[in-house]
Amino acid sequence: MWPRTGTSTYKELYNIYCNYVAYHYGKPTIVFDVYDDLTTKSMAQPRRAGNKVGADVTFTEDIKVTMKKQVFLSNSYKKKMLIAMRGECLQKRGCRVLQANGDADLVIVKTAVESSQTKKTVYVGDNTDLIVLLCHYAKSQNHDLIFRPDPKPRSKQQVWEMKKVKPRAG
Repeated sequence: MWPRTGTSTYKELYNIYCNYVAYHYGKPTIVFDVYDDLTTKSMAQPRRAGNKVGADVTFTEDIKVTMKKQVFLSNSYKKKMLIAMRGECLQKRGCRVLQANGDADLVIVKTAVESSQTKKTVYVGDNTDLIVLLCHYAKSQNHDLIFRPDPKPRSKQQVWEMKKVKPRAG
C-alpha cells in the first residue's frame, strides 16, 4: 500500500488507507496505539542497532512521500503524525477512532467486548495475544464476538467465534 518514493503525497497515502478500510469494513471502530513513549533513549536505540531511522522532519499532507515505508515508520514521531492524519481521514468518513495511550491490546479488546453488548462484532487483526484477551473478557450473554485475521491473498485463515471458544463465558 506504500507508494514508490516521490509518486504520491501523504494525503494520497492515507486516502488509500481510508479507501481500503471503507471498502472492506464500512465504518468500523479503529483503535490506534499513539506511541506516547517517545524518549531520547527509545529513539536512539534503533540507530545504535544499525537500523535506518528517518530524521525528525515535520511533514504536511501535501508533501510527496520521499522515503521507504520501513525507514519512515522507524521514526516514532513520524509514525504518530501519520496515525493522526489517518485518524482524521477515518473520522471524516464516519468511523469511530480511538487512541490508546497505555496498553493498546487491552483497549482494543475492551472496545470489541463493549461493541458486542449491542451488536454482532468482528475484530480484525493479526495479534494472537488478543485472542487470549478476548477469551478472558468475552461474555456469553453478549451478541456474537468474532476474531478473524486481516484477509491475506490465497491463504486460509482461522476464524474464532468467542461463544464457541469460551461457551460458558460469563
